[in-house]
Amino acid sequence: MFSLKNFKKLNSGFAAFYSLILILGIVCATTASISFVVNKQQKAIKNVVRSSQSYYSTEAGVEDALLRLVTGKKWSNPILLEVGTGLASTTISDDIGGQRNIISQGNVSDRIRKIEVISRISVEEENFYYAAQVGDNGIVMQNNSQIRGNVFSNGSILASGLASATGTVIVAKDENQISGLEVGKNAKVYTCQNSEIKSTLTCVINKGCTAQTIEALTEEISPLNPPISTLTIQGWKKEASDGGTIGYLHLSGSQTLSLGPKKIEGNLLLENQAKLTITGTIWVTGDIHLQNSAILELASDYGSNSGVIITDEEILLENNVITRGSSQKESYLMLLSTSPSLELGDPAIEMKNNAQSDILYTSRGAISLINSANLRSIYATKLFLQNNVVLSYEVGLESVEFFSGPSRGWKVISWKEIE
Repeated sequence: MFSLKNFKKLNSGFAAFYSLILILGIVCATTASISFVVNKQQKAIKNVVRSSQSYYSTEAGVEDALLRLVTGKKWSNPILLEVGTGLASTTISDDIGGQRNIISQGNVSDRIRKIEVISRISVEEENFYYAAQVGDNGIVMQNNSQIRGNVFSNGSILASGLASATGTVIVAKDENQISGLEVGKNAKVYTCQNSEIKSTLTCVINKGCTAQTIEALTEEISPLNPPISTLTIQGWKKEASDGGTIGYLHLSGSQTLSLGPKKIEGNLLLENQAKLTITGTIWVTGDIHLQNSAILELASDYGSNSGVIITDEEILLENNVITRGSSQKESYLMLLSTSPSLELGDPAIEMKNNAQSDILYTSRGAISLINSANLRSIYATKLFLQNNVVLSYEVGLESVEFFSGPSRGWKVISWKEIE
């Protein structure tokens, strides 16, 4: 007979069973929840690891690209590099004004990371402390020619026709002289003849010179070496050659071209408002001739740095031509000739008829300036100035930074991750 006592036992058994089922449910739910969380965390950790591996692959791609730039090793875009289980795909942009952009993309199990690096050629610093620095063959100035700034010459300065220099003039070595020159500040020379010195004259022999103060020169003035070494010039030539070689180049009229680094086998002729924009060092084996409002300028990518174009022969700038740096201050374009020609009628560099330039440099020859030519600084073995020429020095030239030279290398200026 089913008694109340038996009913209570049965009911208690069901309660225990239900409690067990509930506890098992809670345990299973908790276990499932923990498994879900753990699994999710494991996936997140794997994603983080793979993303990190992808980033390291990307960095490896950048470093490989920089190594290729530094060592001069050739490449073709894109550069593929396996790094462990990852793959880096890297591109290197063209060299514009000494700058290259490197973009590297790393991929590990479809986890993508990207890095962009901007690298510039380290600069070569040259100093131009004088408006005109001249070698052993000295300076000839005529017909209202003027140097606005300081002058240093290893040879005599022979002036006539109201020629003048506004700054301090120093002539090295015994037996050399300053003759017929108006000097705006001080003068130091072994012999001074028929010149007007506005401030202090320091000399051994005075032949008709006037000055506020005259002092005795007690020791020989040592000559100065050229501001640019032969090694630096060779480095610039190599940089141009590394960019490849083209033949004779002639631009005229509305023609424009961007070029560099490059070696030109033959002459370079720009005329009739043509424009050549320099994107890297240029070496010309023949003559450089610019005439009739032609323009030769540095690309804007040069920023505040300077650039150079070199020739083994002669340079002629005439009839309103302009050679200039980038659009930024303290950027200059230097025209350099290694020609040894020293004659007035056939100098290494001739500039005339309202031509404008920044820096002219001859490592062995003469420079002749005629008829209102305007520029900022000169180095020459011999210098001729005639007919209202004005050489006006700019303070920033004391330290000019060129993008190249024998100690050139690539310097990272920006490193960032991009999407």
